[in-house]
Amino acid sequence: MGVDASLQHLCPPTPKVIDILYGGSKNPLADLIVNECSKEPLLPPERLAWLIWPSKESFACLPKYMYPTALQLTVEHQWCIDLVLWPEVRESMIKNQSRIDIDAAIGLFLCSLRIRGSFNTNFISRQNDGDLEISSEFYSRFTDPANWGLLATFWAEYPYLVERLDPSVKVEEQDLLSS
Repeated sequence: MGVDASLQHLCPPTPKVIDILYGGSKNPLADLIVNECSKEPLLPPERLAWLIWPSKESFACLPKYMYPTALQLTVEHQWCIDLVLWPEVRESMIKNQSRIDIDAAIGLFLCSLRIRGSFNTNFISRQNDGDLEISSEFYSRFTDPANWGLLATFWAEYPYLVERLDPSVKVEEQDLLSS
């Protein structure tokens, strides 16, 4: 979706949870996210990643770890790389995009991405007006990069994409049972 200033009023800075999870709303950006994410192996919590409206105000709300790197700003790459949590992995994907099947790498990345301690957690609830909202406890966990991990299968398949990543990010399969 190209930037069309006339659509900005339809794209609130904080979308309704139901719009991001299922689409079909009057929010064209939410519908785009649902459409694009439906092509990937994403679980509902991972669909809550939100693309920003390109403005100074929305950029100021981005966490520092999601700021684009110089490489992201200067080297053409697939948009999905910009959504990767860790700047080191984003840069490695861009540097290696000619030697790997980026769709396969992103697919395995998405299948390997985990939020620690949130398996079977109720992450949405109904508020007084009946709208679904993200629980504050889950939102706090979701927005802290220390709570995210990447399964060892991704590390084994693409070691050169994670070589600059902190090893504490690696999640072994058996660790999931204790989460």
